[in-house]
Amino acid sequence: MKPTIHRIRQSFITLRKEGRLRHRDIATKLAISEGELIAAHVGLGTAIRNGLRAIRLNTEWPKLLTSVETLGEVMALTRNEACVHEKIGQYRHVSHDGSVGLVVGEIDLRIFYQQWFAGFAVIESSSQGEQRSLQFFDAQGQAIHKIYLKPQSDVPAFDGIVSLFAASQQEPGLEVLKPKIKSNPIPDAEIDRAGFWQAWRDLKDTHDFYPLLKKYTLTRTQALRLAEPEFVRELSKDCLRSMLQRAAQTKTPIMV
Repeated sequence: MKPTIHRIRQSFITLRKEGRLRHRDIATKLAISEGELIAAHVGLGTAIRNGLRAIRLNTEWPKLLTSVETLGEVMALTRNEACVHEKIGQYRHVSHDGSVGLVVGEIDLRIFYQQWFAGFAVIESSSQGEQRSLQFFDAQGQAIHKIYLKPQSDVPAFDGIVSLFAASQQEPGLEVLKPKIKSNPIPDAEIDRAGFWQAWRDLKDTHDFYPLLKKYTLTRTQALRLAEPEFVRELSKDCLRSMLQRAAQTKTPIMV
């Protein structure tokens, strides 16, 4: 049985204060998703000391993301089980084509709005002051993307975004779906390898690689495993740290 809204709120304060745990880790301890953790704090009038409040946002994602440029310098954060990617900069040149969004500049993003389910403006109070952010989650309550204000960010612009995009429904809680069951990849023998290899040779932009995978019904790791030597060379996983350090030392621009 999932914890009540009251228990989630109280547990958050205790765990955040005593263990200095991240939101993701607190949610895991409570056996809920991070989205449910944040949504439990909707409806609080003010952020209590060492606590948090959240404002549910409506789902006008393209308009909302376009407005983020007004915040000035922020930190964009995206993570999964194995990696946390943080980038400080300003959201610029935001454009949209149907369910796909594009941000071009020092923060460079490809956004797939079909996966976006819920969004919140989050204000967390601590002895260091208030931390403001915009946080977005999928239908399973997993964090998709977060935008954190920095000391030099435009707080009035943040307040304006919250006022403009606040949802009419501000009751606490979030109904999430069960985790997706990953389907098994198509057997290698059924893949049109020749067609796949030629399509890879014909690529004009690295961002076209994902549509290529969908076209040939390939997982990313399967595609790399089946690729011709002209495209892929397997490396030791131990080289990642030295590769990133070398890129930094030589000031070699790379896209992560």
